[in-house]
Amino acid sequence: MHKKVAISELFFDLVYVYAIGQSTELLHHLHHGTISWTSLLVFLVTFLFLITIWVFQTFFVNLFGQDSPQERFFLYLDMALILLVSNSFSLEWQGNFIPFSLLVLSLTSSLALQFFLASRRTKKELERRLARTYLRILVWRFSLVLTALLLYPILGIYPFLLAFMIGLFLLYFYRNALKSLPFDYEHLLERFTLLVIIAFGEMVMSGISDYFRLESFSLETPLVFLLVILLFHIYHFEFYQHIHCLPKSNLGLRLVYVHYPILLGLSMVTVALAMMKSHLMTAPNLFLLLYSGLGLYLLGILWQNLFHRPRGPEGKKLLIDSLLLYLISFLLGQWQSDKDIFLLLSSLLFLSLFSFLHRYYSKN
Repeated sequence: MHKKVAISELFFDLVYVYAIGQSTELLHHLHHGTISWTSLLVFLVTFLFLITIWVFQTFFVNLFGQDSPQERFFLYLDMALILLVSNSFSLEWQGNFIPFSLLVLSLTSSLALQFFLASRRTKKELERRLARTYLRILVWRFSLVLTALLLYPILGIYPFLLAFMIGLFLLYFYRNALKSLPFDYEHLLERFTLLVIIAFGEMVMSGISDYFRLESFSLETPLVFLLVILLFHIYHFEFYQHIHCLPKSNLGLRLVYVHYPILLGLSMVTVALAMMKSHLMTAPNLFLLLYSGLGLYLLGILWQNLFHRPRGPEGKKLLIDSLLLYLISFLLGQWQSDKDIFLLLSSLLFLSLFSFLHRYYSKN
């Protein structure tokens, strides 16, 4: 029987409704009708930082959580810190570097203390070693962020970015040690699904809600709604309806890394759909943003599909057909300036992908 998602975890996720919105808002600051490289970099760092914090908190609950008063206290503390962090997101990062870094140190300390207490509480040597592994990663990040503060303003950004990369990728390098205590996959999948639902909620509220006004109802309205439905059903189809096709080892870390492009892609599509309605972004840049987001989402879906077993020639055909269709759709869109055509191409692309997945699973 798998671990049930506690009500306190659902309450914790509510803060991400606001945090993800604050992060994607950074992409709404345009310069001559386009998103600057600075805006894109700050968005990537803030967005992936939020997801990484969520991943470590969810891992702790999945592996060591008992829904005790102490654990709920840390969840509520982290919620408050995440709200503070979210309100410090700014393109003027130099002016916010010190308070932002202090908040990152506070969140890292909170997570590290949870794993430290778990290592002291458990009587199983295997669990104790695993908790110390996570603690080691968090101590590395804490040390580098502290170094960044000491070196600011001259060199501080470099250890800070290194700390960010450690939080993002060091889990992968410790994968053999982390396999010693398997995750509760059903609990982890349910938690990630809730986070994806939050991303879709942001898409509905900020991305497509303005299309559903009686005075501006047009062809764009059903097209944009069809695209959102297809994105959702492809996720459900891949992650839920065919969970039995997955191998039984090391699923937790795989689930983390396939969701990074999925969540990032959904946020970029949200901004693209909002910009399409506001007419603030130039058509070529809008198309590039939309298809970058769709491409990341497709990458996560196909990456997850690669783990399915058994995998015969149909699996390779699915991968090639999907990538080829994306490339054709992208090239066709490059020659267009009509935003309705962008939506039509996107909807046809993911409608075809859904049919490819249905055909693949029907034959396997």
